[in-house]
Amino acid sequence: MRGAHEALAGDRMVTVEQIASILRANTSITTLGERETAWMRGDWADHADFVHPLPSIPTKIDVAPADLTVTITGSATWAELRVALTPHSLWIPHPAFLDDHLTAHSDPGSDTIAGSLALNLPHAFESRFGSWRDWILGAQMVLADGTIARSGSKVVKSVAGYDLHKLLVGARGAYAFVTEVTLRAWARRDDPPAIKVLQSDVPAKAVLRSLPSVAPQVRDTLGNSIVAEDSATCTFWVSDSMADFAPDPRECWILRQGCGNLNFALTSVQSQLARRTMDALDPTHKINRGALLTP
Repeated sequence: MRGAHEALAGDRMVTVEQIASILRANTSITTLGERETAWMRGDWADHADFVHPLPSIPTKIDVAPADLTVTITGSATWAELRVALTPHSLWIPHPAFLDDHLTAHSDPGSDTIAGSLALNLPHAFESRFGSWRDWILGAQMVLADGTIARSGSKVVKSVAGYDLHKLLVGARGAYAFVTEVTLRAWARRDDPPAIKVLQSDVPAKAVLRSLPSVAPQVRDTLGNSIVAEDSATCTFWVSDSMADFAPDPRECWILRQGCGNLNFALTSVQSQLARRTMDALDPTHKINRGALLTP
């Protein structure tokens, strides 16, 4: 079925229904781009039929200033969202809204909204404003069988059933293809990042987060490789990929770039929960197979 995908990709823009048709017609697909794959397992794309992401859906942005929310196409870029929110003096407290958002200590990890949702990387404002699980209010998604589903709502306070959309946070693009998300927005303030930048011009190759009880030990171990630190969340951005660093996953986790299958790992409990979710939403591991779990 590769030809059908390539024909749609050539058109660049497709509808949600066409995305659903692609998912129904194929046994394995890749939905993420190069920016996101830098944080994936080294060989995850080898499991997919397509080595290029699905075509994009035309960008649609609906800002509700009175409700402090914004609904945006998943394939839309952070630049597009910033342009839409700025006239309303609103923002998302995310590195993409910084003027220096491409620096190592605040790399958003992806150019797109859905890509950043899939990665859920630690960021410079997390201790003050939370992160994706706090921001995402609802989502439209296409499941592996082509079903178009919606979870959550478009208002901050809601009791609209189970928060299925929060399972997509940090899931590496597994479970479903995100076509639209509704996010909480904030009135724009000149809040500086909550992190301490030690080496602003040095790229970060790994991000670590530890329990407060072991943070001093982790800091000593990392030494001069630390380029930035958020003491409130015990998060460290480091210039070394730390390929030989194997912390106790109960005390510290690490995300790497350039270390193949060491880039991303789950604990046994996390793997069990992820597999149960996969069995329910994508039992054949069709969407981004191998990105979250080894098939």
